[in-house]
Amino acid sequence: MSKTMDALNDAIMHMRAGRIKRRTFLERVIALGLSAGAATSLLEACGTISTRCTPNGWVSQPNTIVWSSEHDDQEEFINIVKNFNAQNTNAHVIYNNAPFKDNAQYKDTVSALQACASEMDVISIDVVWLTEFAHNQWILPLTEAIKSGVLQSYKGFQSIIDSCSYKGQLYSTPIRFDLGVLYYNTGFVSSAPQTYDELREQASQVLANAQGKELDGYVWQGAQYEGLVCNFIEVLAGFGGSFFAEDDPTKVTINSSEAHDALFEMVNWLWLANISPNDPNGITTYEENDARVRWQNGFAVFMRNWFNVQQLVTDPGISAVQDKVAYAAIPHSKSQPTGHSCIGGWQVGVNASSTNQDLSWQFIDFLLKHTNDYRPTDVVGEASLKSMYTNAVARPQLPNYNLISESIQRHVFSALTKRETPSEALVKMEEELKQIISR
Repeated sequence: MSKTMDALNDAIMHMRAGRIKRRTFLERVIALGLSAGAATSLLEACGTISTRCTPNGWVSQPNTIVWSSEHDDQEEFINIVKNFNAQNTNAHVIYNNAPFKDNAQYKDTVSALQACASEMDVISIDVVWLTEFAHNQWILPLTEAIKSGVLQSYKGFQSIIDSCSYKGQLYSTPIRFDLGVLYYNTGFVSSAPQTYDELREQASQVLANAQGKELDGYVWQGAQYEGLVCNFIEVLAGFGGSFFAEDDPTKVTINSSEAHDALFEMVNWLWLANISPNDPNGITTYEENDARVRWQNGFAVFMRNWFNVQQLVTDPGISAVQDKVAYAAIPHSKSQPTGHSCIGGWQVGVNASSTNQDLSWQFIDFLLKHTNDYRPTDVVGEASLKSMYTNAVARPQLPNYNLISESIQRHVFSALTKRETPSEALVKMEEELKQIISR
């Protein structure tokens, strides 16, 4: 009976996570001895958040919580949930895997939190959602025990701790952290450029020697989406610019000479230096995977992407350049001493409307101890990469960030596609950001 229940729980977990189809689910549970009618009822139970298989069948389970996770196609999280459930016979976690596009998850999560819904207990939170969620008191501050674990795990990496904090208080724990880095193909260049001038020069030289071969100098994320904000904030910080004053987050500073130089630099890659593809299917359509595939297939010299992409570009099963991969800090202008990586990644917090907060904290503590994602101390062995965490820059940590991001995306994209000049884009962006902040 125990093995049958384990198999049923495994099937329901995979069904909830979207990893098997309805037909596959029905075939599995019927093979376990259920009638067609019972199997259909069980399938319907997948839509009920508080059901669990017991010796007496599927019943309401008060000691059950739901984890609304970010998309995970590596099955790391579902395995953690299975381990937790196996080790805690009086508690149960139901795992809901989000769609691939996190904008759909954001809308669904915000709608539920605004309605004070308790259907989700533990919530995966993109780093840019944290301030909005904490400001609106949709999530709870960390307990002292969890807070202590986070501070110990990420000791010395203040930028990661800050990304989990609002007004000096910790609200979430990281489960996947990330930073923007510059990848370079050692088959083309032997060292990484430190400045954007050097990036353009090295890329142009390789392209000049390519003798008509299909090759790009620099690929990055230029489509109109959140990734474009990450790219722009790195270049902006690398030129000494900012969106808002450091000592006054209500003061808009984007219409500056530093910001103009930064945006012109990005436009330059496309239309003057011609190191990034400017055709209709070029950089202004690229998201992370587009740039990665282009680079790992050997068709680009440099690439801006996330640190965790290294696991893919060094995989001999999918990468043509697995033995030519190197990465370094994001470049900067000649006037600045260092580059700045944008912080990315995911965190987990507890829904303030959860009816089972104690179990939610118990599970988050388990996540903190068992997540297989790397700790900074594990992956950063070089001094140059350690400094990336010290110099990392966060996107504006304001409650209405989604509106701020939309404005940044729209006007940076307009400059890249020559619908606006860099000056026009920054003037309009400044006006919109002032309006957003004043609301």
